[in-house]
Amino acid sequence: MEGVHGIKSRMWVGKPPTVYIGADDLGDDAGTGEICVEGVEHLKSFSPTGVRLFRVKLADPSLIGRGRENMAWAIEARGDPWLLLEEFGSIVADRSGMDSNPGLALLLDSPPTDALVELAERIRRERVALAEVHRVAEAYGVELWELGGSGLGVIGAFAAAVLSSAGVAEEVSVEGLNPQRGHRYRRQ
Repeated sequence: MEGVHGIKSRMWVGKPPTVYIGADDLGDDAGTGEICVEGVEHLKSFSPTGVRLFRVKLADPSLIGRGRENMAWAIEARGDPWLLLEEFGSIVADRSGMDSNPGLALLLDSPPTDALVELAERIRRERVALAEVHRVAEAYGVELWELGGSGLGVIGAFAAAVLSSAGVAEEVSVEGLNPQRGHRYRRQ
């Protein structure tokens, strides 16, 4: 069964794993965060143990030709990984910016291997080639999806998924955030 942008839908059999879905370059950095907050809210109905949101500060923006802070995001949920990915992927497809390079990464359970963490930490410090990320992801079972543009979003998505799984990403509270606008609700 074909899903969002060629993501093949599958059925998970057995105890559902903890799923880490990394996301990057879905729009500008604020837009990526907003889309991930919307994803957290939506995925709550598919994950009986709750959903958490993380962010990872990536390489110095000047190293990659950006003039603003460089953040990637990850969602942690327990459930059927292909259903969670399909549901979040639909939101990404609907909301990603036209000039973005959206990428998603999927990692099941934790802790990740040292090789995965080492590459993710390098992504936080320096520019890393897309081919290297694909090579390491394939070797260690991290699934990557380039959903448009140059595909460079999978680099940050990989780092966010791995570092969230390793427990070193910053958890972001979504309580009081408006998933449609990414802003805290103003209490009257």
